[in-house]
Amino acid sequence: MKAWRRSEPRVARPFFAVAALEKALDETILLVGEREREIEDDVVQLDPADFDNLRVAICPRLDEGPLRDTLGERASDVSLMLTLRDPMFKRRVLEERWPVSSTPPERIVLDPAKIEDFGHKRDLQVTLALVQDADTAPAPGWPSRRGAWIAKRTFRIKLKSVRSTFDLRPMSRENAAAWTGFAGALLHVEYNDGRLLEEPDEDNPLATCFIAQDVYDAMQRVTDGPLLQDMVMTEVITAILALAAEDVEKATDAPRGTPLATILEQLGENQPMPLPDLQKIVRDPLRLRAAVHDRTDLVRQLRSL
Repeated sequence: MKAWRRSEPRVARPFFAVAALEKALDETILLVGEREREIEDDVVQLDPADFDNLRVAICPRLDEGPLRDTLGERASDVSLMLTLRDPMFKRRVLEERWPVSSTPPERIVLDPAKIEDFGHKRDLQVTLALVQDADTAPAPGWPSRRGAWIAKRTFRIKLKSVRSTFDLRPMSRENAAAWTGFAGALLHVEYNDGRLLEEPDEDNPLATCFIAQDVYDAMQRVTDGPLLQDMVMTEVITAILALAAEDVEKATDAPRGTPLATILEQLGENQPMPLPDLQKIVRDPLRLRAAVHDRTDLVRQLRSL
């Protein structure tokens, strides 16, 4: 049975005194790459090569006049904050803050090391927000608790890959034994039936993948983490395809934008792998794993160890 999905999300904002500022960051743009390509959309998808030495900057385009007119004396308690979120390991860091009472920055350059650390060359969320930065006396329509946001804009920089639709979680030895029958298992995958042929949805991922705790922790290390991530992802993709074999076999086409279409693009060389070719090997574990290993260039990566 498919998981319940929220179809019409709404955000309730009780701060009517600062309602005029809720769209203050809507004109923010993202500058991506050496040529600083301007991105206005909330989501930008990049090829794997684009993530190498990726450069990112943000231009808030804040209008100081309405900002200070609305906040008045409360401006000293509000800051512009930049946060980075790691969707893979569910981490978030406050990267920098600027008091609204001073001149806000026109251009913010992200630290390349942080981009790689939190994005893993596949998925990164960057949020710019106007935030209440101090507890104040409650007043009708005004935020009073530190951390309440007044306006925000989130950008997601992601790889053109099915990997970004996984939900990765750590797995204890006890859970591994309960779910797989073996305490030393590397992973346990729960595939959401039918998701292979549906549009990506962050609230309902393609699959939830539980990784052995020690390996999960090691994947976050700066030294060997990236290579280990690629090796584990190879096993994850293979496991998901095996669990989704029935959906693959029933498919008559791969609609653009679905995880199945992305998988076929990743398994192809110069063009997507034909759906019938995948259908022929999806029930053959050895050939399926060989196909994934080939396209992820796993042998070359192992040679580098």
